[in-house]
Amino acid sequence: MKNIYAYLRGHHSQMLQVALKRLIGVFDASPQPSLTERMQEMEDIARQLAAATEEADQALVQLQSLYEVAQELTTSLDLPHILQATATALGRFTGADSSAIWLISDNVLQMKAAYGLPPATINRLNRSANGQSHGPWLAQDSCLREATRRKEPVTVQAAATPRPGDHWLLESLSSTCLAAIPLVVQDVVIGLATLHSSTDHILAKLDLARTIAQQAAVVIQNGQLYEEVRQLNQSLENRIAARTHELVEEKKRLAGILRAQEVEASQKEAILASIADGVIACDCNGTILLLNPAAEEILGERGEFIAGRHQIFDLFEPGRREKVWQMFRALRKAGTNEGIAPVEMQEVIFEIDHRVISARLTLALGPAQEAIGLVTVLRDITREVEADRAKTDFISTVSHELRTPMTSIKGYTELMAREVAGPLTDQQRDWLVAVTRSAERLTMLINDLLDVAQIEAGKVRLEMQPVDLCQLAEQVLEVLLPAAQKKEIDLILQASPDLPPIQGDWGRITQVLTNLVGNAVTYTECGSVAVSIRPLNGHVQVSVQDTGIGIAPDELGHIFERFYRSSHPVVQNSRGTGLGLPIVKKFIEMHGGRIWVESEPGRGSTFTFILPPKQP
Repeated sequence: MKNIYAYLRGHHSQMLQVALKRLIGVFDASPQPSLTERMQEMEDIARQLAAATEEADQALVQLQSLYEVAQELTTSLDLPHILQATATALGRFTGADSSAIWLISDNVLQMKAAYGLPPATINRLNRSANGQSHGPWLAQDSCLREATRRKEPVTVQAAATPRPGDHWLLESLSSTCLAAIPLVVQDVVIGLATLHSSTDHILAKLDLARTIAQQAAVVIQNGQLYEEVRQLNQSLENRIAARTHELVEEKKRLAGILRAQEVEASQKEAILASIADGVIACDCNGTILLLNPAAEEILGERGEFIAGRHQIFDLFEPGRREKVWQMFRALRKAGTNEGIAPVEMQEVIFEIDHRVISARLTLALGPAQEAIGLVTVLRDITREVEADRAKTDFISTVSHELRTPMTSIKGYTELMAREVAGPLTDQQRDWLVAVTRSAERLTMLINDLLDVAQIEAGKVRLEMQPVDLCQLAEQVLEVLLPAAQKKEIDLILQASPDLPPIQGDWGRITQVLTNLVGNAVTYTECGSVAVSIRPLNGHVQVSVQDTGIGIAPDELGHIFERFYRSSHPVVQNSRGTGLGLPIVKKFIEMHGGRIWVESEPGRGSTFTFILPPKQP
């Protein structure tokens, strides 16, 4: 509105001032003209005053109209409405045949609103302006380009031989006169207003058009900002709606997972409660997390008084806690790939109220096979222990009873073989050899039975002393060399020079290694038997590897059980009691070590045991 008032004050008041000056001059003039001359001048002044009054009336009408236009532009922030209202006002108040509003975006000029132009013309001009042909915006000789550059109105008339770009524009608009008025806001051109006419009368309205354009430019920019904010707000609302939908769907999915987990937890809880053996779960630090009713009954404690308050080690008497702690550490190392050997399960036996309880400790593994805790299975084995004890006593008694007559049989057989009682025939000598072999086999069985009985009765005591494993292994191989050479089997010893010192029972370790190497030679038809001794994480690892018959996968879990012998024909046709490997396992465990086997049928077996280093 400020620009409109300035336009009226600067244009029409000038005409009034000229008329008044001439009127004053009539009365001040000297010498006095004739009456006729004065009357003529008065009539001229009257006509000028009438014209000025008429022009002022027209200006007042325009002022009222411009006020209405300004009010309409400022009462709405809808950009299409503002653009169309501006184009219409320019066309109406300037008397142009048509008018248009162009906006600049990314260096592209596009007609956004028009007054008096058919849609086909608008589309053709927009296509040209977007660079699909030599349009008015891209042409260097266009009045639109010049008005934008100068930031001042530029007019073009067909009669004045316009430039090629302007000629094309006039022809496209079916006009002979064109005015381009830049829309400037804070010295930045945001677009153009154009007036098109078949006559040049719009040139007289150029100041009015410029005033409207200046007023409209600010409103258009506000409308653009509002449109950007509206679009941004709409985009934000859409994103919020989409994210809300995603969250709702995620909530439904998580609710479904939670329900499934609750059902699964209920099922697991029911399964755990129905297990006859006691089950205790603890974390990687040994803290008890939960236990089933069977474990509560075995321990004689309620779960709520144990879970979260005690560690698994607290369940054992002081004499057993150190062993359980060592087992726990070994299992935890195995679960973090720091172990020195495969660890599947550890067992410890303890007593509660005159009952014998077996506790089997094993790792609880997560999805990535990482250790997430420890599971202990408790089982009351009182009856089994009593039965084993009775069986052991029986075996011990029978073995002792058999040893005395067996000694007599061997003694008298040797005397007869020496022909103390007289000469023997060849047939008698063969019979004595068969009796001697059977007696030796029975003696070996009796000795194994007595060893097992003494171990289980806790009567075996280890005579601990420094042991040179390399020297011990050399002696064992030297003893078994004739049997290996008879089958053309190579005996190989591989020992590291930097072995840590160990404490052990020389005789029992010799018995262990003799049994393992002897079995390897017995069950290998050809190839080699290799004994390797090397340090491993502070311990000493001894492996006996052969190229023999191997062990079937379903038999690996029974290989250390008493009296168990493989079903392989080679094993069944050879001498043995099925007690050698159980005795080996017992002696290794008595030394604080562990033993395991890896085998594949037809490709040999590897028995490995580890012994702890000498304690300071």
